[in-house]
Amino acid sequence: REHPRHEVEQRPGIAPPEPVSSTAPAAPMAAALLPVAAPVFDTPPDAPIASPIQARGLTMRIVAIPAPLASDPSAAVIVGIELPSAQAGRAGRVDFTVAAIDEEGKTRARLRFNTNFTPPRPGAPAWTHTGSRIDVAPGRYQIRVAASGADKTQGSVFTELTVPKFDTELAVGGLALGAPAPGAAGDSDRLRDVLPLVPFASRDLAHDATVEAQLPIRVSSKAASNPLAIISTLARPDGTTGQLGRATASAAQYGRPT
Repeated sequence: REHPRHEVEQRPGIAPPEPVSSTAPAAPMAAALLPVAAPVFDTPPDAPIASPIQARGLTMRIVAIPAPLASDPSAAVIVGIELPSAQAGRAGRVDFTVAAIDEEGKTRARLRFNTNFTPPRPGAPAWTHTGSRIDVAPGRYQIRVAASGADKTQGSVFTELTVPKFDTELAVGGLALGAPAPGAAGDSDRLRDVLPLVPFASRDLAHDATVEAQLPIRVSSKAASNPLAIISTLARPDGTTGQLGRATASAAQYGRPT
């Protein structure tokens, strides 16, 4: 059986498409997929936040921890950010943008802060860290962190978490290991209002590292007159446990996140 033949001809007045030159500017959608770390691009610092794809360049790893707040919107996400010490030192001042995206794809909160990093000294840890907090209502979020260094390097990284409703008389956030941040963070006071230390994003710690466990707690005014017992326990890889400490305090001391 013979198939019908089709012929295509150019209609008068319609010019064929011009060949694309390798030097022509990239379209906006294609530009979002280019390596943003290259110093030849002058990309806005917030550009990686808008892209649904994480941007490679300035290496980061992050952790997001829910915590109760004493005021609206009643919850916060503590964001700990780690960068390779050598790369952070070369970048110098790094501007960070943190955004909380809900399940509908809407940006519900946004935060900007900066940290000044210095070149690491011999023997310094391979990773350095900083962080801040972003206040959100309870719900499911994708947390996006974008960074832009003074040396024009950029990058972004995403994570997801669920922020619970801290509406009980005893509200407890996420447990984290942390240490003071070596860099000078512009918004560090926002973090200290909820947690005293910047949380580590990695579970791989040096054997001689000094770390502290921290747990954000808030007690409602109705339960403020009750005593509060806090017991810390260490679970070992073999399944055995050991008590690290026990403290008893007045619940009134935890009327605000502590």
